[in-house]
Amino acid sequence: MEKERVRVLVVDDDIQVGKMIECFVKEIFGGECKIAECAESGISTITEGFVPDVIISDFLMPGLDGIEFFRALKEVGFEGKWLFVTGTLDNRLRNFSFENNLEVLRKPFTMGDFTVALKDLMEE
Repeated sequence: MEKERVRVLVVDDDIQVGKMIECFVKEIFGGECKIAECAESGISTITEGFVPDVIISDFLMPGLDGIEFFRALKEVGFEGKWLFVTGTLDNRLRNFSFENNLEVLRKPFTMGDFTVALKDLMEE
């Protein structure tokens, strides 16, 4: 099976999680992956010209949280796919993800969990 090339922006304040996701993306899809350590840096990455097919974002981060990050990108016209990864699935995120038809993957997750979530997301 040929790997589907996908452009991914990972936004997570835990750089180890970001690097792990980058490895998963490259292994599974052979795609291009950039990492930002906060939402503001993620916004800059996109406004500077990197247009991802998928954003994989932590929910709880310093500065803008995942929901605020999502809203900020929608305001500037981002129409790509979105996957939240979080260790804390509270009612606010649960309701927001349901209302916006967004995928949420709980930390910690395995490469298998991640593969299924990302492939399902790409097929939508």
